[in-house]
This record gives sequence, C-alpha cells and structure tokens, in this order.
Amino acid sequence: KEVAEVRSILNQNSVSSDEIAKRSMTNVELQKVESESIATAVNELVQTGQSITSNIEQVAYTTTTIKEVSDRALEVTENANKNMNTLAGRISKSQHLVEDLELQSSEINTVVATIQAIAERTNLLALNAAIEAARAGEFGRGFAVVADEVRDLSMKTDHSTRKIEKTVRNLTSRIHDTVQLIIQSQEQAGVTKGYTLDVVQEIDGLNHKLDNLVNMNVQISAASQEQSLVSSEIDKNITQISDLASDTYGKIQGVVECSQELTQVSQKLDTIVSQFKY
Repeated sequence: KEVAEVRSILNQNSVSSDEIAKRSMTNVELQKVESESIATAVNELVQTGQSITSNIEQVAYTTTTIKEVSDRALEVTENANKNMNTLAGRISKSQHLVEDLELQSSEINTVVATIQAIAERTNLLALNAAIEAARAGEFGRGFAVVADEVRDLSMKTDHSTRKIEKTVRNLTSRIHDTVQLIIQSQEQAGVTKGYTLDVVQEIDGLNHKLDNLVNMNVQISAASQEQSLVSSEIDKNITQISDLASDTYGKIQGVVECSQELTQVSQKLDTIVSQFKY
C-alpha cells in the first residue's frame, strides 16, 4: 500500500515536473528568439548610428570647407569694396580737375575775345591812320607805311586769335564731354559700390548662418557619438542576455530530458507495482 502511494506521488510529481519543464522550455525558447531578434535590431541600430555619425562628420567637413570659401569670398569682396571707394575718390578728384580745366578754358576764351576786339580796334585805327596819311601827301608817306604794317599785324593777330578761339572751343567741348563721362563713371562706381556692399552684407549673413550650422553639426555629432556609445553598450548587454538565454535554453532542455527520463522510470515503476496484489 505504501509503495502504491509513493508510486502515485511519484507519478504526479513526474507529470507536473514534465509539464513545468516543457512550459519553461517553451518560455525560454521564446525568450531566446526574442533576445536574438532584439540583438539583431540593436546591432542594426548601432550600424545605423555609426553611418549617421559618419554622414554628420562628412557634412561638418563640407560645411567647414564652404565656410572657408565664404570667408575668402568675403575678404575678396571687402577688398573690392575698398578699391571701389578708392576709385570713386579718384574719379571725384578727376572730375574737379577737369571742371577747373573747363573753367580755365572759358577764361582763355574771354582773353582771346578781348585780344580779338583789340586787334579789330587796332585794325580800324590803322585804317584811319592810313587814310589821314594819304591826305597828308608826301609828309604822311612814312606814317602810312607804319600804319600799313600795324594794320597787317592786327589782321594776323585777329586771324591767330580766331584759330585759338576755335581750338579752345573744341577743347572746351571735349572737356565738357569728359566731365560728363566722369560724372557717369562716378555714378556707375556708386552703383557698383552699392552692389559690392550688398554682396559683403549677404556673405557676412551667410557666414553667420554657416557658423550656426557648424555649431549645430558639432552638437549633433556629439549627440550621435553618445548615442552610438549607448547603442554599443545596449548591444553588448543584449548579446550577453542572448548568450544567457541560449545557455538557459540548453540547461532547461537538459531538465526536460531528465524529467522525461523520470517519467519513464515512473511508468516502469508503475508497471512493476501493478503486478503486486494488495
């Protein structure tokens, strides 16, 4: 009777142990599969993080290169702006000089007109003197010769002054045209200076934005590196968990085998005990 009771308890325990072992094995197997899946996902996350870090570093390098080019462009544009200021100053001085030359040409015209008027008066006086000398007869012959020479000289003077007047008039016209060209050049220089100043301001604004972008890239790169470190640590821990799950799975599998052997022993014992009469 006691053997039968022991047999019954053994049967119950073996069945219970077998069921628990099978459920544990199922749970551990699921845990093992999920751990491996998580390990794979985390590993992919680590690789993605490394790729992102590499891309961020490349963007940072490209941004830095663009910033250097922009700095050089700003320097060149600022130098161009300074040269444009110098050119505008020289054009302004040239304008004043040419305007003074135009004024002096006008004064020359005035002087030439005065000389021409004097020559005309001298010619008229010489003509009158020649007439009076002719009236004086023999006594005025010498004076008439002098009057003719004075008249001839006044006519040459008038002819020369007219040539000078024509030359000065042409010179004045060209000076006036030069003044107009200088004024137009000065206006164009002012417009170009304005454009250059706008370019300087635009490049300066671009540099500020690039500085902000560089700073943001530095922060993002630092955060990405930190994320990569954390992901690597998680990957390491998940790998350890997966290894432990595999080890536990193996041990549970051993327990299941022992439980199955125990069930077989219990069945044999049950067969033997059933042969006894009690």
